[in-house]
Amino acid sequence: MSRRFFNIISRTFYIIGVIPYFTFSGLAVLVLLRLNRGFLDRKFYVATNKRTRFRRRFPLLDFCFLGNRNLADPNPWFSQRDYLAAHRSAAKCGPVLHFLLFSRNRPTGRGEALHRAAIAAGLVSVIPNASRTATSVADPSRAHVVLDMWPEVKADLDDLRDVARGATPTSEIQRRLVTNPRGLPDAVVERYACAVVAAMPRDVRHLVLVPWLGVSGGSEVVTERVFAFLRQRYDGGLCIFSPDAEFDLPVTERARFGMPVVAINDIAPALTLEQRIRVLDRVLIELRPGTVHCINSSVGWSAFRTNGKFYSPDTKIFVNIYSDVRIKEGAPVGFFWSFLPFMLDGLAGVIADNETIIGKARRYFGLTAPQMERFHVVRTPVLGLGGEHPPHRFRPVPEGPRPRRTLWMSRIAQEKRLDVLRAVAIAAPDRHFDIYGAILAVSQKVDLSWVDELPNVTYRGRFEDLASLPTDDYDSYIFTTSMEGMPISILEVALLGLPIVAPDVGGIGEFVGPQTGWLVSGPDAVDEYLAALKEIEANPDLARQRVEAARQRLVERHSWEAFSRSLLNLPGYVQPDVGHERQQSA
Repeated sequence: MSRRFFNIISRTFYIIGVIPYFTFSGLAVLVLLRLNRGFLDRKFYVATNKRTRFRRRFPLLDFCFLGNRNLADPNPWFSQRDYLAAHRSAAKCGPVLHFLLFSRNRPTGRGEALHRAAIAAGLVSVIPNASRTATSVADPSRAHVVLDMWPEVKADLDDLRDVARGATPTSEIQRRLVTNPRGLPDAVVERYACAVVAAMPRDVRHLVLVPWLGVSGGSEVVTERVFAFLRQRYDGGLCIFSPDAEFDLPVTERARFGMPVVAINDIAPALTLEQRIRVLDRVLIELRPGTVHCINSSVGWSAFRTNGKFYSPDTKIFVNIYSDVRIKEGAPVGFFWSFLPFMLDGLAGVIADNETIIGKARRYFGLTAPQMERFHVVRTPVLGLGGEHPPHRFRPVPEGPRPRRTLWMSRIAQEKRLDVLRAVAIAAPDRHFDIYGAILAVSQKVDLSWVDELPNVTYRGRFEDLASLPTDDYDSYIFTTSMEGMPISILEVALLGLPIVAPDVGGIGEFVGPQTGWLVSGPDAVDEYLAALKEIEANPDLARQRVEAARQRLVERHSWEAFSRSLLNLPGYVQPDVGHERQQSA
């Protein structure tokens, strides 16, 4: 009995406290509706809510004291619930009061989409679209035809994606937003920029932008070759500059490059990407080098995409491209897709190590003939680097049967498709596979746990140079990958004299073919890999013939002489008034 009594008392006090609030709120709505005649559509309000005698006779009072509190809509174009969802502050006084008191540029209802409730109440008649209500004439039993067409439909959608690449939110974007430090004041960034300019050598004629040094990889080999060429052509006026956050080579290890090396991280390692672009901008404006060669520097690419056309009157800008990088589901990313088509007119030249990527640029970006003249193929040299005649580098190819053992040599990375190598090794248990390659800290993690599970696979780690590889222990070389330019490892293996099995990816098909090796149709062609290895084992004479043909192709395309000639023929790359070739000592 006492509990029921207290419940009655509590409800009584609640009603006593709430009645004045609703009375005041209702009176306020009544006044505003009188001032905004037409806002309450009485016919609509009565038709779209439960009809009562009071509501039919006094719709204005009913809405002010009951309908408004229950979030009933006053007209076909104003939804209290939608307005409340868009304006959380309206919860304190109610959507109608908030709208009539604070909203500007109010809609009049003319041209507005009719509220669904008006249609449901029968106030508005809507003629349905016949195509949406008619019974389909398609035979339901033929639904499988659409499924069969999916590969062609997907190919068309992929082509459309390449033409109009949208911004795709990824976890990498979130990571950068979380890890990037807060921006420094402009004055502090300017002081850092002045300090970087002061650390640069005077009279820089040829500036090379790199993200890092001392890291193994194909593009790093190209960089080393470029440095060697520049040292031959210039007697001073060279500088290596790293504006990127990844650079961490100690000062004590930079002398071997034979030219000054300066990095933003030497002075201000905490700068953001935007601030690093500003520092690079100051460097280019202050020094005005005749040539700037950007090799994989994200800061350099970003600066040239924004300001390249402003630098080009004083500076010849060159960039390197290798492949059209794609990530999951084939989404295009990287310099080729995100930068190149938007900055091409500010570049003096685009350097590629294969013709395939140049053909893709023409096809994907619809480039004009004058734009295509900026593209140049400069193939990576592996012969004659020490000045000797190329054939003297070739080691003899052993005759007769060789061990049933295959070499895999490259950088350990996700795009190198070690999962394909695993599938090949499982299908060929009588053949042993040795993996040589470095795991880079800047690369995404690659799962190698399966190596310990297969008795015919061994991970040997990184190697110092080609001479350290036990080449005579192998009868073949297998290369797996999903995106490439012209991989250095394939050229080096041809130099060593091993038969090559590689996929038709990127520029690989320009070197590996029916005469020079075994080219499989794609990254996942496991059966073709196995067939090629069996043919090499069964026909060593054929393997030796293709090795010799591959070596001849090295002589024709990948010698130091051909490399130097290609760079000299790039318009504006070597400054004609100051560049000269050093006299080489005997």
